[in-house]
Amino acid sequence: MGCTGGWEFISWTDDGGETWREADAPDVGHMLGIGVTGSLGVAVGQNGLILRSTDGGRSWEGVDSGVTENLYSASFGDAAHVWVVGANLTILHSSDAGLTWSPQEVEHRGYLYDVEFTNDQHGYCVGDNRHLFETTDGGETWIEVQGSDQDRFLCLDVVDDDTLWIGGGEPPFAYYSTDGGETLIGGYIETEETLAWRNVVCDLPSGSDGPALLVVGHYDSISEDPHNLAPGADDNGSGVSACLEVARACRGLTFDTPVRIVLFSGEEQGLIGSSHYVADLEEDEVGGVINLDMYAYRDDENYDLEAFTRDDSLWLSGAYDDGCDYTPAFVIETNDPGWYRSDHASFWRAGIPAIHIGEYDGTETYPYYHTTEDTIDKLDMIQGVSGARAAVAAVLQLVPREEQREGLATAYAFPNPFRPDEGHERITFRNLPSGTDLRIYDVAGSLVFEVGNLEGEFGWEVENSGGRDLASGVYLYHLAARGEEIIGKLAVIR
Repeated sequence: MGCTGGWEFISWTDDGGETWREADAPDVGHMLGIGVTGSLGVAVGQNGLILRSTDGGRSWEGVDSGVTENLYSASFGDAAHVWVVGANLTILHSSDAGLTWSPQEVEHRGYLYDVEFTNDQHGYCVGDNRHLFETTDGGETWIEVQGSDQDRFLCLDVVDDDTLWIGGGEPPFAYYSTDGGETLIGGYIETEETLAWRNVVCDLPSGSDGPALLVVGHYDSISEDPHNLAPGADDNGSGVSACLEVARACRGLTFDTPVRIVLFSGEEQGLIGSSHYVADLEEDEVGGVINLDMYAYRDDENYDLEAFTRDDSLWLSGAYDDGCDYTPAFVIETNDPGWYRSDHASFWRAGIPAIHIGEYDGTETYPYYHTTEDTIDKLDMIQGVSGARAAVAAVLQLVPREEQREGLATAYAFPNPFRPDEGHERITFRNLPSGTDLRIYDVAGSLVFEVGNLEGEFGWEVENSGGRDLASGVYLYHLAARGEEIIGKLAVIR
């Protein structure tokens, strides 16, 4: 017996794969992995989907996984014990042949793509940043065997307790080990047939060297019928349009430090273009990345966007949020260092600050995602223009033009709003000219904090001059330097 699954299907064979028959299964989404032992089977897919079979894959029924992350692989340790791995550190374990599931934990950022157990206690799993984990106690603890800041391990075959095969990309590589993964033998795979995929790179005029600010998006698309039709209006015509608009709006400007527009290929096949680009970067070549991917669908009355960020990237999401002040749209900031589903993840793996801008799924996810129906008539042009305009405003805020090098025009504060429950520890003011004075006022106009003679960057602990935490509310900040002054708003949410 054997089973396979894919885009909205599960099939089974009982003749070694000579013929395949469609399984009796509920309406399935995108199936991503199947584990089988004897007559038992577990199939996993998008949005936490788990199906279970007791007849060798001929029929399937859904079970509650308790999660909404994409799930990529399932493995049986014996007829009772099953493990599933997926996005955002997800490891699930069942001790009743897949009927009920409970989470396990592993110290790792990113995704886990494959898992395999040799018995009910010993197993391995692989994931982002070339991570290989091993457990010898049924998943109660997972020990890191391999890990780096490079690409990712995607697939795993465990021959016995100590012999492993591991594959991944990009470009493709394969390794084997005879000591439980401690030593890996192998490397990149040379193939006779190659396909040239190209990234499109545009450097805007700049007056000096230094870490570049990148505005990026992927220009490839996919659907259920990709060889004939994959229009990709939202995913990712929206992001490409915004990147081109940044270039158009900045035409004729010379930036103090580099600003670069990059359109990646191969995102839908596993972030191939961005992974290749990051691998070729020089040290400190890139300082920050704004990734625009699928943001022009409006699912309710709100013009809302979502910024996926992490602690080292809050200054980027804060600048994009400020850019939305020039639009009808607003940004919902999600600090999720495990959200690796677009090209920003290639930069996160290399330790480079980056954010992903997409549409906020307030009511529903985009119903035409990865289909031949992803056409321009499904998009909201007000939201689309808003996302592009905010990107332009963020670039102009973050990178001084040559003529603005000495002024307050590029000064900004982040994170805003300030939310301690999301891990925010201070509000940082950046791009402060020498001799800047800072004052903070409440809405009644009372001075609550002041400091003077600042330059460059200042971290404010969101306290008054007496050292007490400021209460939730709206505050005004006043910056003054060399005869210039600017006033802005800050929100504190405790």
